Amino acid sequence: MRNVFPVFFNQYWFMTSFIILMMLVPAINWMIKDSNKKEFIILIIMFTLFADIYPTLILAKDGPFGGSMVVAALITPHMISAYIKKYNIKVSNIIGILITIIPLFLEYVFMYLFRNKGLEKMQRFNFGILPLISAVGIFLLVINFRQFYNSKINFFASSVLASYLITVNPLFELYFNKKLVNIAMFQDSVWLPVVGIVLAIIVVLCCCLIDKMLMIPVNKLMRRFSK
Repeated sequence: MRNVFPVFFNQYWFMTSFIILMMLVPAINWMIKDSNKKEFIILIIMFTLFADIYPTLILAKDGPFGGSMVVAALITPHMISAYIKKYNIKVSNIIGILITIIPLFLEYVFMYLFRNKGLEKMQRFNFGILPLISAVGIFLLVINFRQFYNSKINFFASSVLASYLITVNPLFELYFNKKLVNIAMFQDSVWLPVVGIVLAIIVVLCCCLIDKMLMIPVNKLMRRFSK
């Protein structure tokens, strides 16, 4: 039942949270539109505190807003990006790079320091305030880019979500994490970030290939039903 109805049973926390976010977006945007700058900042601080800072420090799975794996973790970046757009916030590329890289560096430093404290404590830095700051940095960098279209990028980008769904599927996740890609063997190594990036690229490329192959019969079936 969980695999047939994954969203309803929170099989994939991100997809469940994302769909809930899409349902809440009209109300959130209405609140953003009617808020002045001071009220907007207070809202962002509140969501950041309860959805990103508190879960990281306390390691809460059921914190004030439900811990880290909830829609509140997606509302915060949505509100921050809306603030940037509403008040036309721009920074130089150097500042954007620093905002992106420094939290990532701190994240891996903390993970390395906590590597012998148990997986749960080590993973607490995979979510929360540090990744949020990096995400804001990436967003600030991207809005500085000149708009362009690239068919190759779009080809792979269209399958990134499929890569996520494949790798976190409960029927495949255990085999994937323990047998196919056992990155835990590198957790005591300073090369963990490099290994992680290389493996992530390989996994995404392989999953993209699987997705493209699966879409061939699916598209044929959809065309037949659409006639």
